[in-house]
Amino acid sequence: MGKWVEVARKDDIAPDSATCVQVGDLRIALYRIGEDEFYATDDVCSHDEASLSEGWFADRYIIECPRHGARFDVRTGKVVRMPAAYPVRTFPIRIDGDRIFVEVNEEEVDG
Repeated sequence: MGKWVEVARKDDIAPDSATCVQVGDLRIALYRIGEDEFYATDDVCSHDEASLSEGWFADRYIIECPRHGARFDVRTGKVVRMPAAYPVRTFPIRIDGDRIFVEVNEEEVDG
């Protein structure tokens, strides 16, 4: 069952950038595209466990891992460039005013 957790405020993330938030044991990368688009994925690259939020945008929706250059679509988590072979998990986002919420599995945050 999903649980919505407040993780940040819009102003916590500059346009066209990313940040990492901790939800229980989960490290989640939050991405802000332009002014009003927000996405969330696992922060950990599926290739070599680097922090995706420390990467950079190679294209509008494509984050590049800082370690070996794997690229992922932040909307779907799909790999768009190797060396990663597996997608990263995505999380639903909800915006309420200036607050950002992500939906996670209750078991992952409540133990």
